[in-house]
Amino acid sequence: MLMWKHAQTPFMSRTRKRYCLRPETARTLLHAERFARALGKPLTLFITIKFALPSRTGQSAYKIFSQYLWGNTRRRWNTMMKKAQTLDPFMATAVFENPLRRVSGNRRFYGPYHVHWMMRWPLKDKAKLEYYLRKHMRKRFHLFKQSHLRITSVWDSIGAAKYMAKGIDAAFAENFYVKHRAQGPIHHRRIIVTRSLGKAAQKRGPKNWKQRRPSYRMPRPSWSRSTSSSFGSTS
Repeated sequence: MLMWKHAQTPFMSRTRKRYCLRPETARTLLHAERFARALGKPLTLFITIKFALPSRTGQSAYKIFSQYLWGNTRRRWNTMMKKAQTLDPFMATAVFENPLRRVSGNRRFYGPYHVHWMMRWPLKDKAKLEYYLRKHMRKRFHLFKQSHLRITSVWDSIGAAKYMAKGIDAAFAENFYVKHRAQGPIHHRRIIVTRSLGKAAQKRGPKNWKQRRPSYRMPRPSWSRSTSSSFGSTS
C-alpha cells in the first residue's frame, strides 16, 4: 500500500479491510465507467437490488446474483448481439453494500444488504429486462417485494460511478473526489467488473482513453431533485 501513501488524506486513519472499498478497487470501478465512455459505449442503466435473505435454496445472495442475475443477463446480451450480427461485448459493473442501520449498546446492526449494478443495455428493452429480473428474484427469495428492485436510466454516468464508489476507504475519498459514506462489512468480493472493462481490455484499448471526457447524460426529468442519490430517471 506504499504506492497509495501520496493519495491518503494526512492525519486520517484507514478504514479496516472488508468494511470499505480499497483505493485500488475504487480506481478499477471508476476506470471501468470512463473506459466505456472512451469506447463510445456508455453504461446506460442503473439497477439497485435489495436481497430479502434467506434465499429459498439457502444459497448466498452473492452466488445468486453472480450466477443467475448477472450470468443470465450476460447471456441475454450475447443472444441479442448474435441476432443483430454484432460483436459488442457485455459491459457492466456492480458493487455490494451493507450499511450500518443502527447501534444498540455494543451491537451494530447492518442492512439492507444490496447491490448497485450499472450496465450498457438498450433503453427500449428496459421493461423486458426488468420483467426477467423480477421473475428471478421471486423465484430465489421468499420475501421479495416490488420495491426491492429499482431500474433507472443513467442521466449522469460519472455521478453514478462516484455514487457506487462512495464506500471507499475514507482516507482516500478526497483523492478520488468522492464523498465517503460507510457501507459496512462485505465478506466476499465487493465489486464485479466485466472483462470487457477490465485492465486487460484497457491495455488493448485506445491509448488516450484516460483523458477527460464529458459524462454520458440522458435528459433529466424536471421533477427529479438534485441530490447525490438522484442519479437516474424512471422514464
